[in-house]
Amino acid sequence: MKLLDLDDAIKLCENALTDCPLDYPDRSILLHKLANALEERFELSGRLLDLEKAVEMHEDALASCPSAHHKRFIYLAVLANSLGMRFSQSGQPSDLDRAVELHDEALGELPK
Repeated sequence: MKLLDLDDAIKLCENALTDCPLDYPDRSILLHKLANALEERFELSGRLLDLEKAVEMHEDALASCPSAHHKRFIYLAVLANSLGMRFSQSGQPSDLDRAVELHDEALGELPK
């Protein structure tokens, strides 16, 4: 995907979130899609601000996902992956520690 396409996708997600009520049942999906687009743009451009915002959006997506949601483990795992990516950039041990904790939690929530 080209950077201009990602810019457009990010803008569309941001606009959708602006128009979306905070209690909208699928808000976590919009946040997740925005975070993924920001991560992809980070991978192409190297802009750390995109990675920071992606982590924030993944945090928000997890927070807005009901604890009993059948796909919550996905939100846990992608946030953990983003934190691992941020650790690779910053070397901040707390990111790695949290990533491991979230992966463990995600494994515990896998459907049986």
